[in-house]
Amino acid sequence: NNFGELKLSFLQGYRILRLPTAGNGLSASAEATEEGVQINSVSMGMKVLTMVCVTIPRILVTAILLWLGCRWLTATQSFADVILNALALGFLVDLNSLLYRTVMPRRDLVDAQKTCVAKN
Repeated sequence: NNFGELKLSFLQGYRILRLPTAGNGLSASAEATEEGVQINSVSMGMKVLTMVCVTIPRILVTAILLWLGCRWLTATQSFADVILNALALGFLVDLNSLLYRTVMPRRDLVDAQKTCVAKN
């Protein structure tokens, strides 16, 4: 769902920006919890790097894919082609998570799932 992805991206960016700023360079402060690892503070450099390299591109790609996908589906002439194009669009939307789960080692997937940003 593209709207869910947009909401998640904005929430991720908001939570990163709301973290306390601590340290210099590209540093972060984290602590181990029962559920995994909780990130408590990050440096300004890490905030900028995360926003520029992760959050903003994620929002842009999702918004452009949503816009182009809607235009593509509304330009389709027949009902059968709408169904086929909707399936193809669904594949394109899920392609990033499919590649992530396929390419990343299992241990890294578990570590990423257990890492959270502290709620402020």
